[in-house]
Amino acid sequence: MLLWSVFTVGVCCSSCMLSLFNDLVGKCGYSDATGSVASLAYMIAGTVGLVVTGLIIGQAPAYRSALKCTTAFAVCAGTALFFNLHQEAMVSLLSCTVLFGMALFAVVPCIFACAVEETYPMPTEAPTGLLEISTVLLQLPAIPLLSWVLNQQGNECQQFSPAHIILVTSSAVFCFCPALLYKGRYRRMEAEQCDG
Repeated sequence: MLLWSVFTVGVCCSSCMLSLFNDLVGKCGYSDATGSVASLAYMIAGTVGLVVTGLIIGQAPAYRSALKCTTAFAVCAGTALFFNLHQEAMVSLLSCTVLFGMALFAVVPCIFACAVEETYPMPTEAPTGLLEISTVLLQLPAIPLLSWVLNQQGNECQQFSPAHIILVTSSAVFCFCPALLYKGRYRRMEAEQCDG
């Protein structure tokens, strides 16, 4: 359940932010082109973070520790992004967006690895598929709701608007805390050791 919370809420917050990124930065005077470049940088950095983390945990399978570290890094990077969301600070906006993308996507292989370990001997598709389906179901109401909240603030550039507070609080409560509390077992590795 803790893994479900970390993944579902984390990816949902990321999707909300990415879907509404032009609205978020537009309120601070940035053009749609700047928002699009930042979104592209977010995705590229995220892909790099995902691949690098996958390679690291493939060599040193400390999935629980990796999950805790990457989740803490992602929550801190997301909070830093919102602190740096103000007018005429494009370099810090792009830097924090890249950092957040890299940090957030780094969590994904850790969660999938933990989910596969936790649910062994079930096929790997079962836990990863369940995580992905539940995330989509949460995104369906979350994106329009957050868009509505964002539109209620008008055109004022606020570092911590209600939309920011919702995203940061949700990620802290439903991602960071569950990741710290997670103490799953390495069932697949235990079974392989018993067989060997």
